[in-house]
Amino acid sequence: MATYYPDNFDNTIYGTSGNDSLYGYGGSDTMYGGSGNDMLIGGFGNDYLSGGSGNDYLSGDIGSDTMYGGSGNDIYVFDDLGDVIVENVNSGIDTVYTNLNYTLGDNLENLILIANVHFGYGNSLNNRIDGNSFHNDLWGKSGNDSLHGNAGNDALRGDLGNDYLNGGSDNDYLFGGYNHDVLIGGSGHDYLKGYEVNGYWERDVLTGGIGADTFVLGNKSSNTIAYSGG
Repeated sequence: MATYYPDNFDNTIYGTSGNDSLYGYGGSDTMYGGSGNDMLIGGFGNDYLSGGSGNDYLSGDIGSDTMYGGSGNDIYVFDDLGDVIVENVNSGIDTVYTNLNYTLGDNLENLILIANVHFGYGNSLNNRIDGNSFHNDLWGKSGNDSLHGNAGNDALRGDLGNDYLNGGSDNDYLFGGYNHDVLIGGSGHDYLKGYEVNGYWERDVLTGGIGADTFVLGNKSSNTIAYSGG
């Protein structure tokens, strides 16, 4: 295990085979975590961070940074529009934390919105997307997605795949999209909508909560509606 605190110059920093903590501070740094579960923080400058194998935490911090997690279940912090995340196919279940409106890139699975950001969109994989306490617009796109609005008046759209949508507290809009979806309104006055296209039959489960909820079924198949208070 190693902890490295460099200076304000452009440094190249190598970790060990253990669990390393590498801090770039000033300058445009290049950092290699190696094997182990590493934490890489770029600091100022436009940095290149490579986690290597293991479950790594990568944060470029200030500047336009390139982050490559490698194999393992990695965590990325995307906090600059100039940041680039590179993830290979089948390289673990990865999570992006962001304070910016964000669409998951290739081979990234999970997205968590922090601060006061509003928009979070998925990709073709099975995504989990978590909103924050503000009004979020979450869109799973294709794949079997799990969307969680949490607090705030949120809009959740599953789109393709068998999706799970949970509005959380406040007044939410939930739209399952295609296939067999589970929609849970949570507390607040929620609008829950199933879907049908070109005569295809779906089996959606719509569950309200505390509040005056509205349920809209998109077809005549075996849908389930559950009421809870309200």
